[in-house]
Amino acid sequence: MIKFKTREEWLNAAVKELEPELIKQKKLLAGKYSHFNKPFPSVKVSVTQPTKSKAIGHCWSDKASDGGHYEIFITAKEDNPMRVLDILTHELCHAVDGLISGHGTAFKRLAYAMGLTGKPTATVGSDEFKEKYKPIIESKLGDYPHAKMNLSSATKKQKARLIKVSCTGCDNSYRQTQKFIDKSIDVNYQIYDREFVSICPICSNSMIVK
Repeated sequence: MIKFKTREEWLNAAVKELEPELIKQKKLLAGKYSHFNKPFPSVKVSVTQPTKSKAIGHCWSDKASDGGHYEIFITAKEDNPMRVLDILTHELCHAVDGLISGHGTAFKRLAYAMGLTGKPTATVGSDEFKEKYKPIIESKLGDYPHAKMNLSSATKKQKARLIKVSCTGCDNSYRQTQKFIDKSIDVNYQIYDREFVSICPICSNSMIVK
């Protein structure tokens, strides 16, 4: 069920759902990592265009924003709500960390405490994370209002269309690209003062595009 009309509405609502647990976990870690004593950061979340980069999320410092927000961008290549939520959680951990630790120990401990698992640079939601947030997605967030984009499909080169060239005197034929048909016609016109693609090797008549 769709509860939000736009992706940004869904993402920023998801921040509110994740915020209480993030605050709880950062307080538990604040004794060892003093920068976790800071208030929960102001965050804005949007979807970014797909790129060839493997990165699926980005968190920009509040210093880069005239509004003083941490700006988080989620790839348009993902449309699974649970996956989007765990990507968002990863980037929110960066914001709570103030981008101080990179993917180091402080960030890693916060991310794992939030239920993420895997390499710190490429976390995913653990089974516990999915079990905890599945009801929240179903009851409060609803379907993620976005259809994923496939960059490889958009940039795939179209194959050159082959055009049939046929003999005017027999059944001989072959296929050639328009580029080389045009070149052949130009050369033959200069030599023979008439337009044709080639000479048939079987009956010596002209071969043309029919």
